[in-house]
Amino acid sequence: RPSATVRILRFRHPVNAYLQAQRDDRHPRIPRAGASATAVYRRGFRVWRMDLTPAMANLLDALFAGRQLERALLTVARQRRDEPQEQVLADVMRWFSSWVDGGFFASIDE
Repeated sequence: RPSATVRILRFRHPVNAYLQAQRDDRHPRIPRAGASATAVYRRGFRVWRMDLTPAMANLLDALFAGRQLERALLTVARQRRDEPQEQVLADVMRWFSSWVDGGFFASIDE
């Protein structure tokens, strides 16, 4: 189940990229519309943001809704069926590593 410190936000514009460009003083122009998803989470006393691909956001949504891991992963496999399976597996492993490191999931005893 999800940690109480994480939220998945979906937008009709690349909000996180624009915000980061503003914070980096790059004076960005208002971006064109384009779907985006961002995980906002807390580690300790700091708030972090992570851009999510559609597959990442859908996988997290499924897991946070209580779907079984196997079924959630099958959704990713279907979304990325045109890609080499080894690449999809490597990406999923990298995603989980960053999500666990970010504290996206509640521990069993919480």
